[in-house]
Amino acid sequence: GKTYLWSTGETGTTIVVSPASPTSYSVTISDGSCVQTLSTVAQVSTELPEYSFPDTLYTQPNDVLLIAGPEGFDSYLWSPTSLVSDTTGSSVYFLGEQSATLVVESTTNEGCVITDSVRIIVVKLTIPNGFSPNFDNINDTFVVPELYEFRGSLTVWNRWGDIVYESSNYQNDWNGTCSSPSCIGNQKVPDGTYFYLIDISGITFKGYLTIKE
Repeated sequence: GKTYLWSTGETGTTIVVSPASPTSYSVTISDGSCVQTLSTVAQVSTELPEYSFPDTLYTQPNDVLLIAGPEGFDSYLWSPTSLVSDTTGSSVYFLGEQSATLVVESTTNEGCVITDSVRIIVVKLTIPNGFSPNFDNINDTFVVPELYEFRGSLTVWNRWGDIVYESSNYQNDWNGTCSSPSCIGNQKVPDGTYFYLIDISGITFKGYLTIKE
């Protein structure tokens, strides 16, 4: 058409509305002697579905991480598109190798849209294979550099399966002192091989380390 007259009094080709309840809108379109009137009803959803969506998820390189979108919606749109297995799925697999933020737009059947995001943290640790707690200020503690950034726990066992060190929030400060209830006093553990478990929000790393003064 050449001219437009909406029921709101506006005369543009489009209008933007914010109805508080279901409302009918009409437009009369004219082109010379040709005139046509069209109408539509804008439905209003009074409540969005109750849903939960995580703020942050942790994964390891090459792990398969499935992310479920908010429940109760009819369609989804994920971005960045290169980091997900399906841009319109209710659940998607994370394809990234580096930490990233995913955004999902979830839409109800009435057209209401919510936008949410989740930070995916790809945990890569640089774990030493040993240290030498001899107080020479060189390699005196068991240091995992990334634990300055991430909150993680550390448990260390000797070769008999006894816990010799345990911390729920490890601060890179273990100097080889035996600090578990099975220890007598706070003596240094003997030189040798020990086994560790590091846990960061459910992501675990297992291995062994050597202590040699």
